[in-house]
Amino acid sequence: MVMFFFGSQVRFNVENPKDKAALDDAVERHGLDVWAEVPGRHTTARIPPLVLVETFGVPHKVLNKDLESALIEERQSTKTGQNTLICLHKFSLSLLASQIPNTLCRWFPQQVQHG
Repeated sequence: MVMFFFGSQVRFNVENPKDKAALDDAVERHGLDVWAEVPGRHTTARIPPLVLVETFGVPHKVLNKDLESALIEERQSTKTGQNTLICLHKFSLSLLASQIPNTLCRWFPQQVQHG
């Protein structure tokens, strides 16, 4: 069985500098994937499954609560079969691997530099 850990897609309202600073802190602290930004208006990001956006203190709207299900549904509706499943698996692994440097920096801040 292949497991995916995509999380959700959330749009944050960052019209004021306080909210933008809070979101920037959350991006750094939680290793969020920023997908789109409209400066002074909003930022869209992928949120890992165990991260609670309510703790950021930034107004937000959940655009897609379960990215994994949406991608699987799209795969089934387009009938692209196994090739899409392999692509999703590789994407899932790359997302996981992209979090490793941030996690190491949080666990060992004196020994690891990430830039």
